[in-house]
Amino acid sequence: MVASSQPLSLDLRHRAHRTLVLRDLLHCLALAAPTEDGAPAQPLRLELEDPMVQAYAQAWCDLFTMFGALQSEGEQFTVVSPQAGYFLRLLRALSTAPGPLVRDWHAEGVSNDAAATLDTGVNLLAALERRRMLLQSAAKPLRETRAALGVIARRAATACEVLLVWDAAAGAWQLPGGRSERGDSSLRATLLRELAEELVCGSLNEGTDVQITALGAPAERTRWSPTYGLHTRTQFQLFMVRWYTTLPTLPEYTRWLNEHELRAGRTSDGQPIAAEPLVQFLDAAVVSLDMLLDTAADIELEKSA
Repeated sequence: MVASSQPLSLDLRHRAHRTLVLRDLLHCLALAAPTEDGAPAQPLRLELEDPMVQAYAQAWCDLFTMFGALQSEGEQFTVVSPQAGYFLRLLRALSTAPGPLVRDWHAEGVSNDAAATLDTGVNLLAALERRRMLLQSAAKPLRETRAALGVIARRAATACEVLLVWDAAAGAWQLPGGRSERGDSSLRATLLRELAEELVCGSLNEGTDVQITALGAPAERTRWSPTYGLHTRTQFQLFMVRWYTTLPTLPEYTRWLNEHELRAGRTSDGQPIAAEPLVQFLDAAVVSLDMLLDTAADIELEKSA
């Protein structure tokens, strides 16, 4: 039996009272866990006089069951292993920690370091998302975005090249552009804003600073996002971008790369490239980057997104 050692008149509107209930529940569950030396688990049943406290404790047990640390049979709970018992002990020890369990919920970019799972929120999201996809192979993406991507191309001495920018969060070279934000009036406005930010060239105006031409219709793809750690469905629009004057001075995190490198997904010196939308467009239109620069007649260039 699990019975609260605190008065049953606890007011759950107060965080301190909720913490007392949680710590007492975790303590009782951990004591009932099987041990490394072979002692079996002791099944527990929640029997608390205050219905609000009972419901609160039940909700936590349901969460621990979802994590697999508890097994439930009717109103009875059993801790599944010594490791699960340690998990519950850890949660109790951390319940009064001076800071949050996840250090940073704002950083982007998934770390491959298993020890950093709780360092940032995105690492935790990535770990949970991988598990979700294993358990639910047909699961739909939780995240949906719209994006505008710019194709800035030039003819170099040996091959046509496209300007890419380094995305530190994704750990790859990508087309300039990005996700639509609430203040953007259109995907064209999204691209102008992103170009100004990424190329550090000040605000840009279509028709005076740059010419923007949509390449085909908006497309859609679903992929795992190394930035947010989630399977993401993105509707994106490719735009050909031409400067009416010379290009601004480019920051050092930009790089010109040829079509062979784009298709290989790697630079000549082995750095990752994530330019699949452009490669897919070239394949669908059955054209090369050189032909795209010429805007050949067999490529339909729409006037707007």
